[in-house]
Parts: sequence; C-alpha cells; structure tokens
Amino acid sequence: MNLFVFLTSNNYNKLLKNFLSKEFKYTHLWVNGEKIKELSSASKSQGCNSVICLQTNSKVIDYLNNNIFTKTPLVIYGELRGDLSQFSLDEISNKIKSWLERYINDEVYLRELLYGFFTKFIIVAIINGSVKIIGDHIGYYQLFYYSDTDFKLYSNMKKNIWIAKASPLKELEYYPKPSLPSIILENSVNERTIIGKLEELLTKAVLKQMPEKSGIGVMFSGGLDSLILAKILIKLNESFNNEITLITAGLEGSKDIRRVRAVSSLINLPVEEALFTIDDCALILPEILLTIEKCDTLNVSLAIPEFYALKKACEKGLDIVFTGQGADELFYGYHKYIEAFMKGLNVQKISDEDLLSLSIRNLEREMKIAFKFSLELKYPYLDPPLISYVRGIPINYKLKPVNNVLNSKYILRVLGEKLGVPSAAVSGKVAMQYGSGAMKAIRKIAYQALKNSTAQYKITEFLKKLYLDVLEKHGYT
Repeated sequence: MNLFVFLTSNNYNKLLKNFLSKEFKYTHLWVNGEKIKELSSASKSQGCNSVICLQTNSKVIDYLNNNIFTKTPLVIYGELRGDLSQFSLDEISNKIKSWLERYINDEVYLRELLYGFFTKFIIVAIINGSVKIIGDHIGYYQLFYYSDTDFKLYSNMKKNIWIAKASPLKELEYYPKPSLPSIILENSVNERTIIGKLEELLTKAVLKQMPEKSGIGVMFSGGLDSLILAKILIKLNESFNNEITLITAGLEGSKDIRRVRAVSSLINLPVEEALFTIDDCALILPEILLTIEKCDTLNVSLAIPEFYALKKACEKGLDIVFTGQGADELFYGYHKYIEAFMKGLNVQKISDEDLLSLSIRNLEREMKIAFKFSLELKYPYLDPPLISYVRGIPINYKLKPVNNVLNSKYILRVLGEKLGVPSAAVSGKVAMQYGSGAMKAIRKIAYQALKNSTAQYKITEFLKKLYLDVLEKHGYT
C-alpha cells in the first residue's frame, strides 16, 4: 500500500511515529516543499501547518517539484481514459504539464482540459504555503480535513486522521466540493431524438472507460441501469474482446438473487453469484466497518452486498467493475421524486442536490471497498457530457404516466426496450439493501447481540458500538 505524504508541520513527530506504526510504504514525502528521501531527516525540518495524505494502489500519475513547478509539490491522482491509445504516456505527460503551468488558477478551464485524459481525478498542490485542491465535477476522490492547533491534515482515508486522534464519530469537512457540469438545452426535443442521443452519449461514456485486454465486471442486481450497461458493453466488446462477467451478491433466496437468475436469459454473459449467510455477515461486519469508515445503518446495509460482490470480482481476477450509480439521480428513479412532483416541488433541484451529494453518500463507500480489492470502479452514467444532456431533458420524459401510473425513469426504460431489455423484466426492483437481504442480516445480527447483552441496543447503537470496538482494536481510538 502506498502513502503519498506532504508534511509542512512544526509538530509532526507524533504523526510520523503513528504513521510508521502502520503498514504504509512512503513513496513521496515532502516537508516545506522539499522532497525528503529519508524519513529520519523529516524530523529535522521546520515548516508551516499542512499535512496531506493520499493513499493509492491504483494507477497514479504524479508530477512533483521541477517536473511541473519549481517549488510546488503537486500530485495528480486519477484514472486515465481507456480511449487514449493514439497518445503515448510522454505526450500525455507533456500536455498535462503545460496545462498545469498555465491554468492552475483557472479551475473551471483546467477541469475541462483534464477530462480530455481522465475519467476522474484530483489535483493536490501546495502553493505559497496554501493547499490547493481541484477535482472533477462529481468529486470521486475526496480529501477529508482535520485541523488542530499544531497542524492541518488532509487525507483521502479517515484512518489517517484518526491517527491524529480526531474523533471517528465527528463529521469531517471534505474537499473538493462537487460542481455539476452546465445543462445542455436542445432547441427541439422528441422521444426519438432523446433516445438516439442518450444511446450515443452512454456508449461514448462506456467506451472512454473501457480498457483493452482487461477482465471487466458489471455490478448486477437485475435492474434496468446495469442491464443497459451490459448490453452496451457487449456491443462495444466486439472490438475489444475483453472478458465480461456480471457480478451479483445476496443471501441465498433473496429477491436480487432470484431476479438475476430470472433475467440472465436476456443477456449472454456469465453471472458470478457471491452468496452469503447471516453468519457470514456477522463475521465480516467488523472488516466492512473498518473499510468503509462509517457505521450508519444505510451505508452498512449497502456495503455488505458491495463488499461480497467486489471480493468475488477480485477472486475472479477482474480489473475493473462497471456500476450503474447515478442513473436514479439523473432520471428520477427514486420514489421521492414522484412524491416531490405530485406536491409541485422542484424535482430538478432535488435531483441536482442528490447528484452533488452522491460522492459522500455512495461513491466514497464503494471506492474504499474497491480500493481494498485493488479494483477500479467505472461510472458511465456520471460522465459529464451525459449529465449535461440528461439534466436538460424535460421532466415529462423522466416522469411519465403509463396506464394511469406515473413511471419513473421513463426515457431510460424506452432506451432499454430499444436495446433488448423489456420493461416488464425490470419492474418491481427494490433497493439493494433490501433486495440483497443485507438489511435482514443486520437486523438479525443486532437482535442476536441484544439478546446476549443487558444493554438495550437499537440497530444504530449496535453498529456504532461495534464500529468503535473495531477502531479501538486496530489502534485508531
């Protein structure tokens, strides 16, 4: 495991000691803008008040010191697009170097340029003693922030902040803040043109995230979003010849497992089932809590099937996994959007707020699990051109009455029909935490703990106590 560390703190001896006690390999260490080759020499320096930690086991392009700026430590952390075979790495490096030198203070323009090479990214720099952080629109990569009297700490893993003895239950400020790409409004729209444009943009989004000669997985619960992705992947794969596998997870007999088995005939791809029992969940729950760095019921119940699915993907030797995250927010797939529409509320505003909070609500959790299993997650529905276009689609193409019932994700369902996904086959889908049986498992585990204890825990209190126990066991509290 690599740890990118930038230290500019007067009082970091305790931090260094605690970091060294963990199993981290320091690949880059900076103190006051100077690269330190030996950790022992770091304690001799004096400095300002910022510590930046970036952990990664993914592909990293880093440009440090004289490669970009004379005295500015800087890291670009991101995933390169899959459709860049016409460029050499040297060409990419030189182009990005030029952009950073010219546009580091023009965040909007620099972000748009970087999308030419990356699907997601974060830039971290120290300029004149100040930390500058620029990220993609969605904020896939977050740096959590903690301030003490002696130092400031930025880290993409909360564990590095807990080492500094910050409370694990304290809500942390994070950077960069997501900002949605501009809405594209067409002069005239109809169902046919929208379907054509959606297919074009989603195909391009998948293509730019599709590498050559890699094992590809699709997080699959038999729903519309992942079925559409699978159909597009199959079509594109005629030129790539990658191995594509559908990955699903759940309790044996759960709704999602039954659904996947029922709809698998719609798609000619192998399906890997990561089945688990309630006893399995009880054993793995501490590891999941430590991985996702959260203990609320919703995040834990979603993390359980994600953990098992990505573990299965890792065991099968896959490299990347596609997911349908973002489709519900973009196409008004949640029931709350129907309720808001019926009440005359601004559904677009609610959708935008959900997109802006998606990184903290879901992506942070998913990417930490993927990080654990050395996998890259791909999110085609969150590609900026697709977001811009879909946000401009009139609401009557997203929420539309069909047989006197207001249907969510209407236009996406029509696209599914065009691609060979019948609406009837994907109707009645329930949320993953229920469909996988994860919520059922958590309840039973919590009730079992309650039965064996004098304390009257609720589920949330049970998870909170287990979480703190796990952190204490691993030396984080």
